[in-house]
Amino acid sequence: MRRGRGEKLSHYELYRSGDRDFTPSADSFIACVEPEAYRCGRYVDRGLETHTEYWYRVRAVNTAGIAGNFSEPFHGITKEPTDSAAGIDTGSGRGE
Repeated sequence: MRRGRGEKLSHYELYRSGDRDFTPSADSFIACVEPEAYRCGRYVDRGLETHTEYWYRVRAVNTAGIAGNFSEPFHGITKEPTDSAAGIDTGSGRGE
């Protein structure tokens, strides 16, 4: 996203698929992630199947509603659930 127009970051749009080469769409949209102080934002993807690979793409949206380019796909693989629900924390950028 170009920053030269004076618009500030509003949020990030997060998309998920089981396919690495997916095209983000309304069907793969999972969350608007609000930025936090001193960090991009955090989202924990819950209710996922265990031992499953999930692929994600993200893009920034400014306060004028203009969306930037999508990120390259990144992924995570779910593990066995612990005391909390199974999920992938996308806040670290590693999807682990």
